[in-house]
Parts: sequence; C-alpha cells; structure tokens
Amino acid sequence: MVVIQDCRGRYDSEGGFTKYTDEGKDGYDFLAWIGKQSWSNGHVGSYGLSYAAHTQAAMASLEPPNLRCMWLDCGGFRCFSFWL
Repeated sequence: MVVIQDCRGRYDSEGGFTKYTDEGKDGYDFLAWIGKQSWSNGHVGSYGLSYAAHTQAAMASLEPPNLRCMWLDCGGFRCFSFWL
C-alpha cells in the first residue's frame, strides 16, 4: 500500500504553506491516521527526495511509534545555519 501526503497548503491539501513550519507534526498525525485504518497493519515506512527528505526528518524527530523505516535521498543537513 502506498499513501501520499501533500504538505499543508500544497496541491490538494488545505491550509497555508509555510516552509518547514508544520511538516513534522502533520507527518506525525498522518502516520497515526494510517495506523488506525482497517487496511493497515500499523507499521509505516516513508520515503522522500529533497524537500520530502527534510519533511521526513522533521516527522521522525517527533518519534512516531508506528514508523519502522525511512528512505531519505538528497536531503541536506544543517539547513537552518546554511540559510542564515
């Protein structure tokens, strides 16, 4: 099963988009929702390239209990200090 989440305020998602502000919490909530679905075994893996790698890292920092693995590609590090 593959489930895709748009960032808040992007594409078909509601709300306003502000880069890096809500992705961690939204991702955590999304994983919790997936874990409660009848078609889910509760274990979730994530993947992402570039900005989607950053959003995964933000989500993972909140330690979602049903996250089992991640694949991150081309997500830079030290973004905060780099852009200052």
